[in-house]
Amino acid sequence: IPLVSREVTKDSVLTLSDGSKQKILKGSNLFVCYYLLNMDSEIWDEPKKFKPERMEDIKDLQSVKHGFLPFSYGVRSCVGNVFAFVEGQMAVVHLLQHFKLEPQKGFRPKATIGISTVLQNGMRIKMV
Repeated sequence: IPLVSREVTKDSVLTLSDGSKQKILKGSNLFVCYYLLNMDSEIWDEPKKFKPERMEDIKDLQSVKHGFLPFSYGVRSCVGNVFAFVEGQMAVVHLLQHFKLEPQKGFRPKATIGISTVLQNGMRIKMV
């Protein structure tokens, strides 16, 4: 889906890239082109390059304020979001069917206990 329409819920003022202002009235339809947003060089450094590390410093990746919306956002998000997640799980299943996981020698995980237990330094494993 190249773009979606959303109804504006309150009067707003949008600042354009040239610094000018555009008033958007409540009830207006606003069209959002996700491709242009996700490929905007004013938001992303080298947007057409595959650089997953660009997401490492984003604390709240679920927030729309960071400008990356590959599957839309909210209650009307793309059903492909769930499909992509399930595909990722299936890839892991296929890897685990053919490989064995072993801990990396000398690695000591550091656990943090909160609502759930997580590792501060990740988990280093190898596939054999």
